[in-house]
Amino acid sequence: MMSLKLDYDHPAAELRTDPTGFIRLTWKPHRRTLAEFQLVMEQFLRLLARQGTGLALIDQRQMPALIPAEQDWTLSDWLPRATRQAGYRYGAVLPADDVIARLATTNILMQAPDWPVYRLFAEELVAIDWLQRQLAVKS
Repeated sequence: MMSLKLDYDHPAAELRTDPTGFIRLTWKPHRRTLAEFQLVMEQFLRLLARQGTGLALIDQRQMPALIPAEQDWTLSDWLPRATRQAGYRYGAVLPADDVIARLATTNILMQAPDWPVYRLFAEELVAIDWLQRQLAVKS
């Protein structure tokens, strides 16, 4: 994989802008607070808005489970703002290795509105290919 510029680094996650047209959010195994989660997600929103494609690769493979407060905030606050303010449209998710973390993500995806569209992928290259096809359709 080519070296991507690091846009934001936090003990809980890192954000990179992929030159092919999406934001890459990679969660780390760090046990985070709600405030840390919100800080990372606000940076994610800013990068999505700056990128302008509305596409993201969310790598949750090392992520600890989301706590209920993170799930609630994501659904009630962050997702509506991300779609409205940053044009967030498509998210390719690499699910967490941890079963509890996968269940928390599934809970969000089941309650999330139809927009943005999320797809779960076992392989990163397949996820990237799907994102690039969404970009081609948008163009």
